[in-house]
Amino acid sequence: MKTKIMPMIEDLLTGKVEVSQFREVEVEDLLGRDPVELDIDSISEYITGYTVLIARARVSIGSEIY
Repeated sequence: MKTKIMPMIEDLLTGKVEVSQFREVEVEDLLGRDPVELDIDSISEYITGYTVLIARARVSIGSEIY
């Protein structure tokens, strides 16, 4: 079963929107801020040839959801 976002109940009751306007939940809906757009080509060029350690990524990403 997929999760959907529904419009406000008031908008449904007053006819401003219809049930057909429900949409699937996207990651951006859960983020609580505008998504960050990365320049992958520039980053790749900068770190090519290096070893990169990513520490505490789980905590950082998880804190956005809570």
